[in-house]
Amino acid sequence: MDRNTIIAFVLIALILVAINFNSKRLQQAEQAKQDSIAQVQQTAEKPVNSDNNTFENKPNEAVTANEAIDTLIKSNGTAQTVSIENDDLKVSFNTKGGAIESVELKNYKKYGGDPLFLSKEGTSQFGYKIPVRLNGATQVVNTEKYVFTVKNKTANSISFELDLNGQGSIVQEYALSESKFEVDYNLKLNNLEGEINNGSPIELHWEQATLPLEKSLDNERNKTSIYYKEKDDDATYLSETSDDSEKVKFDVEWISFKQQFFNQTLIAEQAFKGATIETVTPAVVDSSNLKSLSAKSFIAYNNQADFNFPMRWYLGPIDYSILSDKGDLQLDEMAYLGWGIFGWVNKLVIIPMFNLLNGFIGNYGIIILILTFVIKMVLMPLTFKSYQSMAKMQVLKPEIDVIKEKHKDDPMKTQQATMKLYSSAGASPFSGCLPQLLQMPILIAMYSFFPGAIDLRQESFLWAEDLSTYDSILNLPFTIPFYGDHVSLFTLLSGVSMIFMSRMNMSMSAGADNPAMKYMPYFMPIFLVVIFNSFSAALTYYFFLSNIITFGQQQIIKRFFIDEDKIRQQLSKNMSKAKKKAARAGNGKGKNNTKALENNGGCMGMMAEFQKQQEAKMREQQKQRTKSKKRR
Repeated sequence: MDRNTIIAFVLIALILVAINFNSKRLQQAEQAKQDSIAQVQQTAEKPVNSDNNTFENKPNEAVTANEAIDTLIKSNGTAQTVSIENDDLKVSFNTKGGAIESVELKNYKKYGGDPLFLSKEGTSQFGYKIPVRLNGATQVVNTEKYVFTVKNKTANSISFELDLNGQGSIVQEYALSESKFEVDYNLKLNNLEGEINNGSPIELHWEQATLPLEKSLDNERNKTSIYYKEKDDDATYLSETSDDSEKVKFDVEWISFKQQFFNQTLIAEQAFKGATIETVTPAVVDSSNLKSLSAKSFIAYNNQADFNFPMRWYLGPIDYSILSDKGDLQLDEMAYLGWGIFGWVNKLVIIPMFNLLNGFIGNYGIIILILTFVIKMVLMPLTFKSYQSMAKMQVLKPEIDVIKEKHKDDPMKTQQATMKLYSSAGASPFSGCLPQLLQMPILIAMYSFFPGAIDLRQESFLWAEDLSTYDSILNLPFTIPFYGDHVSLFTLLSGVSMIFMSRMNMSMSAGADNPAMKYMPYFMPIFLVVIFNSFSAALTYYFFLSNIITFGQQQIIKRFFIDEDKIRQQLSKNMSKAKKKAARAGNGKGKNNTKALENNGGCMGMMAEFQKQQEAKMREQQKQRTKSKKRR
């Protein structure tokens, strides 16, 4: 592996590590909007009576607030479970609270083959706290406590009603939407105008203990968090890798409880008036709770007789093709494809190619093979340019060796002479670095695409039972720090193929005899094997294929397109022209001659100028040290 490739791989590795350990996006920092909403939230946290005194300040009340409400709301019997379903979803509701109790995705399975539930009985809470004036005093009705009546039910719709002692009612309506994985949802308050405390919003409380669904609990937990979108702003999220919380003061269009491949998203057509959201990792992660997610949002009541607050649920996969069709909601931000140019490479190049191949090829391992081959063919000119630069360094190597032997006791002169040689020959050891760097957007895009592609979930290939997670061929009885408790074969093959390429290319590197560079080709594969051991099999399989195809391209270029004799002749012509140009500049003008040589080298000329400046600084520092010694 030549120096250019090593530099490129080092840069790639640094970027990958930065992405791997810093998955949290920048949080929004605006503080100047809608300060009144924060006051509304504080007001809603405590029930108030008509005199604006809290119940806690009246210890002598004969009946507590909850008991007073219980005596006024009609009992509707015992709780029961009812369901509606279509080809994609089975949604079950509990009449106690009139809320969703469980969600089953009928066309997906959790790891191990069991039915996939986004929520089950006892794993979620959903309800409203509504400040209602009953019998002359304002009480807070917590809808989670009361049994609703099933008002209307069809095969794909249902509604629940809670009668407030004949003074009005609270209604929740659900209907399976024509859009995939969506449920239309509406909160209605009937005949409660003037009965809700003026200025107090309705508080919506939603909490979920997320159920583990994938093979790797650690990986899934580190992809679980709360996403949300403020009105007139971009979608954002809480930290996925650590516990986090946020008090959102602005209007919120949607809140999503997001896992690695699935999510439950509540979309408000008229926006919530702020929210408080939080993620908490339990001390012991088991099959009942991967991470606890909670959201408290607020609904502004407009004092209408028939108040409606339309919402809709998205209960389904994090599929970019589905979420990107949801208009300007930016739900597709949950399908993370990389930041900046890397995301656009995925959206404009990788995903269209992947979907095209997926349309007529059923094996995802073959799809990745073809996708990798096409990408490497498109990047072939860059590979040729890089290899051509490496060949130039190989041709100049004998002369560089002579320079090193001539100035073996003076590293500074060795560098100066070597740079002059590069400059006069019109070659640069760094000219092959740019083609490597230009390929980085593809590599980083793949790093983001494969681990999050739900199409690869539970798809097998060769020994990999699931391309979306690591391919373990051996489970270890212990855990190795940074490596894990298993052995990924595709990762090992990627490392071995990289070492093989390094050994084959090392002889062409001008710095192959440099002790510092000697071990770099081995350090990088080992480093990547350790870091990538728990990555998705699709990604490490792609790296392996990319290495093999690159090696094949290099062999073809070397055999059919690179003529070292012609390169040697061209470099000799360049050096002759440089000498003639220097001679025309006039004898005795060493500085001008040097400058002419440096300018001929482009990038190398700039490096030579930088080196001259460094030498001048070193000489100046030496003078200062000498003067200081003389003073002493």
